[in-house]
Amino acid sequence: MGLKAPVRVIPRVLKNEHRYISAAARGAFRADRAGCPVCETGSLRPTGDTEARCCDQCGTVVTLDDLAIFNGERLEDSATQRHDYFRRHARLLGQVATLSLVLAAGASLYAASAQMLVAALLLSVPILAGVFAMRYRAWQAATGRVYEAKAPFGDFMRDELRSLIGGRG
Repeated sequence: MGLKAPVRVIPRVLKNEHRYISAAARGAFRADRAGCPVCETGSLRPTGDTEARCCDQCGTVVTLDDLAIFNGERLEDSATQRHDYFRRHARLLGQVATLSLVLAAGASLYAASAQMLVAALLLSVPILAGVFAMRYRAWQAATGRVYEAKAPFGDFMRDELRSLIGGRG
């Protein structure tokens, strides 16, 4: 007969640290939906009506106009300030992406290796996506098309292409 340990240790696969990381990952990868203004715990889901959203926790139906009025006090003072904020940050992110690409191109020429340039291109893609998102938010602030049932992405692309070829400033 063998000796028994005074305390039995049961190994746990999921520890508290794992639960924290999994909760953070679920929060990071969840669908980005507006929070419910009534219960403040649920998220607003689309309904059959294009102008209304329904909370998944309390069942409250909120129209897009009500949501715009509720969130209006949380926004900056004016649309021009929001427009300037997003344009400034889009310009800053664009400069960071451009500078990193130029430095990587110089370093890859110096080292005679194209791998650094490829890595810089791959790392600059998320930054350029952020530039694109900031420009879209700036366009929304400038045109006042923030709360709509369907995102006006096509209109944004037309305006951006028109500004690139010199139609609108």
